[in-house]
Amino acid sequence: MAVRIRMMLAIFAFLGFLAQASAEEGFSMNFQNADIRAVIEFVAKTTGKRFLIDNRVRGNVSIIASSPLSKDEVYDVFLSILEVNGYAAVPAGPVIKIVPRAEAKQKTVPVVRANRDENDALVTSVIRLKFADAQQVVAIIRPLVSPNSHVVAYPRGNMVLITDSAANIARIQQIIALLDRKEATGVRLFALKHASADKVAALLGRLYPAKTAPGGLKAIAHQPGNMLVVVASPQTLNEVAELIRKLDRMPATETGRLHVRYLKHAKAEEVAKALTSLLAARPAKGKPGIVAGEVKVVADPATNALLITADPSDMRAVDRIIDKLDIPRRQVLIEALIVEVRGNIAEQLGIEWRAAGDFTQPGRRAFGGTVFPSQTGVSINTVATNPLSASGAVIGVVNGTITFAGQTFLNL
Repeated sequence: MAVRIRMMLAIFAFLGFLAQASAEEGFSMNFQNADIRAVIEFVAKTTGKRFLIDNRVRGNVSIIASSPLSKDEVYDVFLSILEVNGYAAVPAGPVIKIVPRAEAKQKTVPVVRANRDENDALVTSVIRLKFADAQQVVAIIRPLVSPNSHVVAYPRGNMVLITDSAANIARIQQIIALLDRKEATGVRLFALKHASADKVAALLGRLYPAKTAPGGLKAIAHQPGNMLVVVASPQTLNEVAELIRKLDRMPATETGRLHVRYLKHAKAEEVAKALTSLLAARPAKGKPGIVAGEVKVVADPATNALLITADPSDMRAVDRIIDKLDIPRRQVLIEALIVEVRGNIAEQLGIEWRAAGDFTQPGRRAFGGTVFPSQTGVSINTVATNPLSASGAVIGVVNGTITFAGQTFLNL
């Protein structure tokens, strides 16, 4: 322990001696397996900068400089030492933080547009491309960026954001300058799932005229397959891709363009005929039509429904027309009462009576009465076993009986 303390004191004494060298002669930086914290102490005294060292900053470094260095050169060499050992210097107000390089990109790293210094200071640079595609450029330069650095594309602005050493960013900027040429026109193929390629191509032609779109834009619909080919500059391609993504969506209805409308009052055949005739009529010159796209209407008499094929925007206009046609019609209500009357029922309303004596005794005897036969054919005569079984009113005189061929009859 005592030996280590004596060695540290000797190093600090040596560093102090070096720091006292004149600015005209420069500073000598020759270290052999020196503690990195001792080197940071030397740079702090030489440059007058204040450092805040992370507890994880450890290790030994070796530096060989054949000639004296200025203050700025000392600091540039110090930044290279940190970069080689996986650390970075991040300015934070009056001090400079020394932290692991993997975390430095999440700190307050300076942001520069045009990189003038080519040292190993960790900076973030924003590079705007004019012609090349930012995503394609990032794929090319990603292998050139150190593992602890960061590079990402911003498609909407066609920009590249890089967090790396200033020297490496300067080298990448030179490469990007060679890639970002006017002839860097891109071609992209879009396979549409819901939107019509022909309609999207026509829309893009109106939104991006050849005179206004940088580098021009060509949109070609390819059928079959419902595919769209777009030729434009990378920045315009990124905008078009976002627009197509928003346009190529499933319609709001579950059945797509097919709609079923059930009628309550009107007849489906009549409404279908009226709609077909109305929608087939051409609008006057300079005036918009009732619908923008093609609409087909078919009647289903069995369910009194209309089968309509139309875009959701056109379907709203068709629904309004159907609402005005499907209204209750004027009607006349006639009520009739059918009554059935039978005469035999009325005949049963009355009194059955009879008067008679013993017909088997000799002498004249009078008889009479009324009989109403029942609907089943059974009358009161049958029940009483009266020989007078005639129906209706009966009046007569019986004078005993007579016998003929062995049969006895009343003598009426």
